[in-house]
Amino acid sequence: GFGPSDGALRLVPRSHLLREGRVADRDDYDSEAEWEERWLKPRGLSTQTLTAPPGSVVIVHTWTAHAVLPKTSDGTRWCAVYGYRV
Repeated sequence: GFGPSDGALRLVPRSHLLREGRVADRDDYDSEAEWEERWLKPRGLSTQTLTAPPGSVVIVHTWTAHAVLPKTSDGTRWCAVYGYRV
């Protein structure tokens, strides 16, 4: 599982529909507020932070902009990524 102190998953819903070739990285801006104001809001997007209990499965399109929050709790962060092409 994951929560705010355990490296929660952060998504930008509907970002997979943009097809811009490159999603602007938070590091391209001086602050998270600037990134949200200059990149997310003009596209009608916002972030969503997910938390989930152990054993949960999250399925997202591979083009969805995503990140994980810093892990501040003890223990190993586990993840499995599966993909396929049609």
